[in-house]
Amino acid sequence: ILVLCAAVSFRLARQITSPINQIDLDAPGENAVYPELRPLAARIREQNRTIRFQLTELSRRQQEFSAITEQMREGFLLLDANWDILSGNRSAKTLLALPQDAANVRGACLPPEAALSGTHAEALLHLSDGVWQLTANPVASFGRPSGAVLLLMDVTEREEREALRREFSANVSHELKTPLTSISGFAELMKEGLVPPEKMREVSADIY
Repeated sequence: ILVLCAAVSFRLARQITSPINQIDLDAPGENAVYPELRPLAARIREQNRTIRFQLTELSRRQQEFSAITEQMREGFLLLDANWDILSGNRSAKTLLALPQDAANVRGACLPPEAALSGTHAEALLHLSDGVWQLTANPVASFGRPSGAVLLLMDVTEREEREALRREFSANVSHELKTPLTSISGFAELMKEGLVPPEKMREVSADIY
């Protein structure tokens, strides 16, 4: 009897669910067997259209974004909280000496620890082709750090100009120090009246 009941139940279940399983989700309202299911099927069809449109739009935007970032000389990386690479360009991976198929930035020149903890961070990286400034900004989700955006900018020219400025300032300071010391010493002697009148012209000449 139990076997017979199970067989009957299975057959009835198949008769009920078979029309539902045959519904085409791409056009569910056209062949729904049960009239009660037609409003639901129509709603599913509309949702399918919306989802397909959104996926197409997201794919288009992703392609545009990738095309733009791949043309950048600057490096760009978007990381999650585990330092996994969600998005990035070829320049960033090349600069950080990462394989182009790398999925994580652990072990790179400077792990963005501060940014992943929710704090803005900057650092200068002295790489083989120059000096690059790494800027890491945190990305928050529901008020908590969930990742970071890394940007690498070439600042070689700026750093070279700064080095030249420091060298020039040091050279000028050194070249002026000796004559200014003498001028200051002679002027102090004159101010204090320690130079005899007959020597005043000689000291003035030395200052001149």
